[in-house]
Amino acid sequence: MNHSSASPTDKAAKWLAVLREQIAGIDRKAWLPKVIGSYRQQPADAALEIIYACLREGGLSLEFIPEDNLVLAHKELLFYLVEVRQYTELLNPDDLAAFGGKVTRYAEETSTPALRGLFVHSGKVRGVKNIPLFAHVSVISGNKLVDLILTPQRAVDALLDA
Repeated sequence: MNHSSASPTDKAAKWLAVLREQIAGIDRKAWLPKVIGSYRQQPADAALEIIYACLREGGLSLEFIPEDNLVLAHKELLFYLVEVRQYTELLNPDDLAAFGGKVTRYAEETSTPALRGLFVHSGKVRGVKNIPLFAHVSVISGNKLVDLILTPQRAVDALLDA
């Protein structure tokens, strides 16, 4: 298979398969740096596709909203607006604040009052000041991101049960 001509979806599937095989043989305590470190090295389009693939594996249907560079994920009557940010260093709290506003606006514009947000990111949060918190936005990072990548069904089930 010529990887240079493979689609981002194919690259994501291959990366997930290889990573999950490698992780099977190491101690759980070593998963976080291995998974996040490898994820951060992925090209932006592959990083998005990795998260989308995991959300699909977890049982969510995805609908792309290209004008806002967002995804609407849903399962039955549960709806999530999803934004994926790939950081190599610190989380930018302005991105999270902007996303919280997008979720609120989208819920109002589409008359979807139960809409929630999923902000998925690979950034570090230690040392970041003034991280905005929203009752309607779940942040997926660190160990939660590792769980989403390695065990998508369990991670999505936990999210839906929250």
